[in-house]
Amino acid sequence: MRPPSVAPEPPATAAGPSPVAWQPFTFQGVASFAQASSGRTLVVALVMALAMAWCGVRVFNATWFPVIELAVNRLPAQGEIRHGRLSWSGLKPVTLADNAFLALVVNPDTHTRAGQSADLQIEFQPQALALSSLFGYVALPYPSGWVVPLNRPEVEPLWGAWRPYVRFGLPAVVCAGFLLLWTLLATLLVAPLRLYVSMVRRRVSLGGCWRLGLMALMPGALLMNGALALYTHHRLILVELLLANAAHLVLDLVFLALAPLRLPRAIEPSPLAAPVETRAPRPPALPAQKAPAAAPSDLPAPADAAADAPAPPPPATDYPPPR
Repeated sequence: MRPPSVAPEPPATAAGPSPVAWQPFTFQGVASFAQASSGRTLVVALVMALAMAWCGVRVFNATWFPVIELAVNRLPAQGEIRHGRLSWSGLKPVTLADNAFLALVVNPDTHTRAGQSADLQIEFQPQALALSSLFGYVALPYPSGWVVPLNRPEVEPLWGAWRPYVRFGLPAVVCAGFLLLWTLLATLLVAPLRLYVSMVRRRVSLGGCWRLGLMALMPGALLMNGALALYTHHRLILVELLLANAAHLVLDLVFLALAPLRLPRAIEPSPLAAPVETRAPRPPALPAQKAPAAAPSDLPAPADAAADAPAPPPPATDYPPPR
């Protein structure tokens, strides 16, 4: 007798339809994209990248663009960088244009230090281009084979020709850059998310981990959008903008840790569940076959004919009968 086998319990199914994935700014909203299509996820990421590009253009137009325009208009009639050296009339530092965000300075004499009041200062020194900001100071030597004009008759037409491309090309570059960065980060997060989801006993595929990781980056991007807008309108200083950048990284980690908890549970068979007896299926019964009818010659003789028949004679032998 075959012992009864225990059938596993069927996997748990959702109690209702899956929530529609349309916004990645709540834990449930981010988790819902794990079950959504990749096309819908990429559309939401594209919308956020366009928002970041729009914010970046606003920041550039309000902070750096006016300084560059004013610096071009204030260039002298003569000046250039040739054979790795600055050719400039005068020895005193000249501030071409500046604001609270950017300053463009020409300093032909390295012994004289120009003051700094902007978040980023670009200084043309005799043999190097110096960048100074809150992060530190770096000097980049001029290329020896380049000739860079630093005079208004040459720079003004060049800037006028490239200005439309800068204005309209910058949003495309920023949008493509954020999409590429987010896609790369989401790909790198697939393996850690898969391990974490299995530890918290949730059900999700590898593609779902990629979509969840991508959407978990969106709340931090929204926070940086707001911080850049406040920085542009002088509501935040550079140090506070850096703190907002650190906060957006922490927010990404929070969503990566808590959004997977909103995924459906992966319920395993309970060891206390009553076993279900199953029997092996019986083979189907074959239909009964009738015996073929006997031929007339094979039929037994009637009982009366067998009784009236004479007994057969004894067999002949070569020995004489006994006396």
